[in-house]
Amino acid sequence: MTIQDWGSVGELVGAVATVATLLYLAVQIRTNTLALRADARRSVGATGTAAMAAVCGSLSATRVMRLGCEDFGALGDDERMQFFLQFAILVSQAEHAFLEFQNGLIDKDALDARTFFVHQILGTRGGLAWWNLWSRTMGTPFRDHCESRMDALRADPGASKPDA
Repeated sequence: MTIQDWGSVGELVGAVATVATLLYLAVQIRTNTLALRADARRSVGATGTAAMAAVCGSLSATRVMRLGCEDFGALGDDERMQFFLQFAILVSQAEHAFLEFQNGLIDKDALDARTFFVHQILGTRGGLAWWNLWSRTMGTPFRDHCESRMDALRADPGASKPDA
């Protein structure tokens, strides 16, 4: 074999090695993407659980949340502040889920599950009062998402009920 033949063999080996490397990297990227999605879903679930625990961690906290939703005007100043802060925790968690959805890390079902309570509360007088005061603290895409959901609920109040 001549040097040119050896050069051709070397080019062939290099091409095969390049294709093998690209295939390996594709598998690694896919595996990493799946792991990131699983981690994001776990993270969204954990923050949702923590948010619910913070909001309903005691009978008095649950009472304030219920009263804030049902009869916001009946809350005293301290209770109103507690309701606002409790709801801020839920909204913050919902925004986290929304951002993970936007980044393609969780699916629509996971987003809907983690924003369901926020959308329900936004349909109450207390939730609307909170939204009117604090919605500008949320990112624009999330704010638009919530407002479109609120519009849909106003148009079809039955849509707020979970599927049986």
